[in-house]
Amino acid sequence: MRARHDRPRPATRGHTSGRALRMTQALARILSVLALIAVLLTSGTTADATGTAGAVYTLTNAASGNAVVAFSRSASGELAPAGTFATGGLGGGSGLGSQDAVITSDDGQWLYAVDAGSNDIATFRIRHDDLGLVGRTPSGGTRPISLTTNGDLVYVLNAVSNTITGFRASGGSLAPLPGSTRVLLGQGPAQVEFAPSGNVLVVTDKTTSTLETFVVDGDGVAGSARSFTSSGAVPFGFAFGHRDQLVVSEAGGAPAGLSAASSYRVANDG
Repeated sequence: MRARHDRPRPATRGHTSGRALRMTQALARILSVLALIAVLLTSGTTADATGTAGAVYTLTNAASGNAVVAFSRSASGELAPAGTFATGGLGGGSGLGSQDAVITSDDGQWLYAVDAGSNDIATFRIRHDDLGLVGRTPSGGTRPISLTTNGDLVYVLNAVSNTITGFRASGGSLAPLPGSTRVLLGQGPAQVEFAPSGNVLVVTDKTTSTLETFVVDGDGVAGSARSFTSSGAVPFGFAFGHRDQLVVSEAGGAPAGLSAASSYRVANDG
């Protein structure tokens, strides 16, 4: 892995050699874009008869009872409260230190949310601004904090057990994928995400300042982890652009100016 920030600096190699992750360009001052914890569900560029163009969802993460908070989004981007929907599980009661604790399916029909305090995943059916709870599924580990989906595959990141686990989604039900649980190499994971190609999973680790990749086979099962040193300290939330380009926020913290962002390209072999 070669990496640069907004000022030139020596290249840095990851734990594993090869072309799996390669730095493509310097990026900075975009942390505010990557720091969003809500999920934006778009339904086209034209508003419907009610003036609603989509919805935004976030979590309360309350230890006494977790809930999804929904907001309707107008075509101009204005938000309006659209209800609070109990997951039936428990939140962690404090910050999750993660990204993508609530996500929507690729077809926009389903919403998945982590219950960090009760170790499960809540599934809702999306009906315009309304959500209907379908059920809850054990996460396969302890303290789920991040989710990702690709087609009918859903993967969850469990922070305390330090694992990822896969599921098959069908009609709102999640069925555990046999043999899909993998132990992470780091100790402070923040996010799991499918690459746009769908055949690689990426996990950021804050404690070791590394990025881990897992190649996903034709059955949806993740392979062994490969670890790469992050360009900067404390890689946190990230998003993919075109052609599997990965943009990562680096929450370096104080003093001011240490936080940054970097970008990489993820190859098909992880």
